[in-house]
Amino acid sequence: MVFHRVLFLALYCSRSTCFPLAPFCRNIISTITVHPENEEWTCFEQSASLDIKSFFGFESTVEKIAMKQYASSIKKGKEIIEYYLRELEEEGITCVPRWSPCPPSPTKPMVPVVIPALPITPTITIEAPPESMNEIQVCKEGSSPLGSLNDALVASPDDKLDADYIKRYLGDLTPLQESCLIRLRSWLQETHKGKIPKDEHILRFLRARDFNIDKAREILCQSLTWRKQHQVDYLLDTWSSPHVLHDYYTGGWHHHDKDGRPLYILRLGHMDTKGLVRALGEESLLRHVLSINEEGLRRCEENTKVFGRPISCWTCLVDLEGLNMRHLWRPGVKALLRIIEVVEANYPETLGRLLILRAPRVFPVLWTLVSPFIDENTRKKFLIYAGNDYQGPGGLVDYIDEEIIPDFLGGECMCEVPEGGLVPKSLYRTAEELENDEIRLWTETIYQSASIFKGAPHEVRLVILSTTGYRASLVGGMDSSGKAVDAMEQGFVSCIIHSFSR
Repeated sequence: MVFHRVLFLALYCSRSTCFPLAPFCRNIISTITVHPENEEWTCFEQSASLDIKSFFGFESTVEKIAMKQYASSIKKGKEIIEYYLRELEEEGITCVPRWSPCPPSPTKPMVPVVIPALPITPTITIEAPPESMNEIQVCKEGSSPLGSLNDALVASPDDKLDADYIKRYLGDLTPLQESCLIRLRSWLQETHKGKIPKDEHILRFLRARDFNIDKAREILCQSLTWRKQHQVDYLLDTWSSPHVLHDYYTGGWHHHDKDGRPLYILRLGHMDTKGLVRALGEESLLRHVLSINEEGLRRCEENTKVFGRPISCWTCLVDLEGLNMRHLWRPGVKALLRIIEVVEANYPETLGRLLILRAPRVFPVLWTLVSPFIDENTRKKFLIYAGNDYQGPGGLVDYIDEEIIPDFLGGECMCEVPEGGLVPKSLYRTAEELENDEIRLWTETIYQSASIFKGAPHEVRLVILSTTGYRASLVGGMDSSGKAVDAMEQGFVSCIIHSFSR
């Protein structure tokens, strides 16, 4: 690879310092590693931490100055490296061969050197350096913040990412991004039992934290714990939305956009948010939104296969025609904010684009309430159109093919999204009923508890969800005779459990 070893040496020889504020710099880490997939590539990572205990009330100002100086020194180092690379290009050097040690010559005897009038200098044998150097770390006053992620970075052949696989399912990744993905995946394989998330899922969390492995690892572990606690992996198989949602929830999937992303349409202005909250409760609405996100992930995988390119997010079209002060009902806004919080934490980088159409005058009020809870990177994906602006140049036709624009937006495609309407008050539930329902929703578990008297049997009925190749697990995966049980058809299996005295 062109200039990679030159870059390696230049980076290794340049040590970063916080020039005017060196006494305050607690930790500056420079990590240089050979890329696990291509030994011709070198990955360079650097991080610095600053701990200002007290500075006469100017701690915030000092912190800003330190960050500015640090960024300036990094920029200067980059300019120096680029300067010498251009010098090599002008000299016609486009590739630097990889360093290798000289082969030893065992047949040649070692001859001592004799200097007159001085003692004989003993023979000095210099061992050849190792053939490869996998990692060099330059640390100041601290250890690497990556912890165990820096241990044993050499990936096994099974962990390597094929270039065709990356292009087909993950998209364009820089060597550093690819290295971060491999390292985080290796850490998950070492620390988590059972299945680990797919590469696409891990990559979303890395992108959400700008490929900072520590931060991505933290939110990913929290999300995995949350998914296990609330059985989100089984949500599409176990969750059945109430009839109220079928009739009055004005959202649904509708083809795809020009980039092949699944398209979800939400007619928020026609939705009776107050009625839905009073009839279903906050938890049921949250469960429904989670099922929508799980369905979106499944559709992304399908579209990746259909279009032959990586599709990891979807497009959401929100029609605000009919939005009024009724939608600013406080419990409804509270439910919306909680839904946004849960989705932001557990489904990062799944929203490719959000098209907000026909925004009325009351929209700025709602936006003021909601926007602080939305990640900055997510807000950059929002496109807001007032009135009929979406029909002109730069509007909806730039993102969605004309033949699939919904009929209620002036297109020719029939959209199956319900029109909504007011939820009848006869469907409203009391606060006590909603509270009991919420407790039931979040205490459901795949485990069952029972009290069994000594010597008495207890029957457990297990539901077989998969229709092919599903191995039922009965009392450790075996029946009473000690043989594994295979259930090849959808249905139910009963298991008799006996209690025994010691």
